[in-house]
Amino acid sequence: MRDRFASVEHPAVVYITGRRGSGKSFTACELINEWHELDPEGGRVHAIDPVGADDASVPGYLNHYADSWSRGVPDELPAGVSLLVVDEADGVIGVRADQQSPELVDLVRRGRHRGVTLALCTQRPVLLMRDAWALADVVIAHRITDKRDLDRLAELPDADELAREAPELDVGEALVWTPEETRRVSADD
Repeated sequence: MRDRFASVEHPAVVYITGRRGSGKSFTACELINEWHELDPEGGRVHAIDPVGADDASVPGYLNHYADSWSRGVPDELPAGVSLLVVDEADGVIGVRADQQSPELVDLVRRGRHRGVTLALCTQRPVLLMRDAWALADVVIAHRITDKRDLDRLAELPDADELAREAPELDVGEALVWTPEETRRVSADD
């Protein structure tokens, strides 16, 4: 996936979505690792990991790979953060106003002006506010089978292939959508 990440113009809004066990966490961890390799001098990563282990030395959770992490949205990001990865994003940028973190909504809307790429991970894209979804630059979709979630994928421009093929993906496979194209990739790429 390195070529896919390297070709993403920074800053961007990236969504990583799919059912539980489909490969979302692996993809998010790979994105963090690639970010460190692509920008070893200044690319600091902060993870919002509400379900990660309290001990960040435990592999398998986003907080293990990030330079800093928090359970919720911090009042302000640590200095030098250029990638913010949010696990269970629907819990902090849901469809209802009382579910939304104003700071995170602001980052989705204006993060580019701050030089921050935002990666939002969710099992249920339909539970994310439409405005935030509409600002997607990249969607990495693992297996999705719920019709409402597939309908949300189909709202993206030229995303028919994405919505049609997402239910057929195996574990570790993903469709990477950008406004220019949709590509099928696997964890082996």
